[in-house]
Amino acid sequence: MIIIKFNINRSIKKTIYTILILTLGISCKKEVSNNYNAEIKKPRKMEKELIVAQGAKPRSLDPYKFNEFPALIITEHIYNTLINLDDKGELIPELAENWEYINDREIIFNLRKGIKFHNGNKFNSEDVAFSLRRMSEMPGSSTLTNNIESVELTGEYSIKIKLKEVSAPFLSNLASPLAAIMDEEYCLENEKNIGIAPNGTGPFIADKWVNGERFVLKANKDYFKGAPIIDKLTFWIITETSNRIIALETNEVQMAFGISPFDAEHLKDNKNIVLETKLTATTDYLALNINKKSLNNEKFRKAINLAINKKGIVDSIYFGRGRVSEFIVNPKIWGSIEGENTVNEYNPQLAKELINEIPPIERTLSLWVSDNPIRYQIAQIIQDNLKTIGINVEINSVEWGTFLQKTGNGEHDLLMSTWYISAPDADTILRNLTYSKSIGNAGNRSFYSNLEVDKKLDLATRTLDKEERIKYYSDIQNIIKNEVPVIPLIHRFDTMGMSKKVKNFTYNKSTLRNLFELVDIEE
Repeated sequence: MIIIKFNINRSIKKTIYTILILTLGISCKKEVSNNYNAEIKKPRKMEKELIVAQGAKPRSLDPYKFNEFPALIITEHIYNTLINLDDKGELIPELAENWEYINDREIIFNLRKGIKFHNGNKFNSEDVAFSLRRMSEMPGSSTLTNNIESVELTGEYSIKIKLKEVSAPFLSNLASPLAAIMDEEYCLENEKNIGIAPNGTGPFIADKWVNGERFVLKANKDYFKGAPIIDKLTFWIITETSNRIIALETNEVQMAFGISPFDAEHLKDNKNIVLETKLTATTDYLALNINKKSLNNEKFRKAINLAINKKGIVDSIYFGRGRVSEFIVNPKIWGSIEGENTVNEYNPQLAKELINEIPPIERTLSLWVSDNPIRYQIAQIIQDNLKTIGINVEINSVEWGTFLQKTGNGEHDLLMSTWYISAPDADTILRNLTYSKSIGNAGNRSFYSNLEVDKKLDLATRTLDKEERIKYYSDIQNIIKNEVPVIPLIHRFDTMGMSKKVKNFTYNKSTLRNLFELVDIEE
């Protein structure tokens, strides 16, 4: 529970924006000008619109409610965070002008002045305090702020955050798009509508839903970093991959997320399309349920790891658009110890030798995957790989909600999933996947418990010295590699397709965030 040490004394502003934004999704009749001749003489400048296709519909545009990319891809254009990351992954100011540690548990944040929310409300320290409190109460964002003991307003544009315990990853957590800063007054008046009518300080303003399939944003001309070049940014939800490709090829959309490796091969010869590919901050992995008798044997787990042809998965499923992962922490995340040239440990002969050293145990395993075609294809490769060393694999493909519930209860032997970056720090992935207090639904679906790992994770969190932290994380990753409760498979490349008319777009090199305020469209 965050204790806010201040008295609220803020006038309630009733703005026209509040009334209008609650009508998102409702069509309005356009008023026709009576001055017809004046319009003929002064034709309106054509608006520049960028239409981006993505494959999934967000459940809510409230950034705190769900930790899901379909929503965050949109909301990161509407909101700002206190802190952001540069292309090298270093923390840089955003809504916070600067920050300073008073001691290892107390931080002063000095905020930017003169910033307004899209409805005209002035941004100040009360909004930050409110946002941090609300983050702690919502399921998608609570882990970012659960170490906050209190937030004290030290001025209209400054706050002091006191932590319960020293936490080196805390500042990185505040750079997550989940840590968006909201307008206190607007949220209190419109709590039920935040998910459909967001109000932030970002480069684009929420405009309207169109048939539940398109979310239209308009440029914030008063954005504190400078107005976007384009006038409109539209996100079009196209769930079928083939339809996204067709829309891109016919210029119905100018950019498309989630281009599959197969479709990238198809598009690479299209002279009107540019493909942008980069290493993502994700890790595809297997979790081995060590509560199961056979998987409690370390040699058996090592044999499984050696028998899986990870390079084969990269080549056959992703057409080479990925890299073998040697450790669970992706090299784009701070704290990774993975080098440029990873070791492919595929060695079925050694796997067979290890199997032969093991007393007779159960050699039929269930492998749980979500109902994703690519996941199922990878599962089939793993099934074939393990068959060569005498292990039978039964693939269990279920919808995502069922997958989370059943594997959280430990009904699987093996499961395959992907870790997506939520904060750019090794602590996040290691704490979720290997910490004993995270067993089950919290993320540790290997049901793995190691007192040394727990101790080093706690020590790494409680020191602000980066050299000490990296040593702890290095030790932990090597323990995991040796004991094999989790098998890292691959780090995927992400491919985005775009029209050649799109100018000035570049990937953010350190995160998955790609903001469009600098993008231009060739007329």
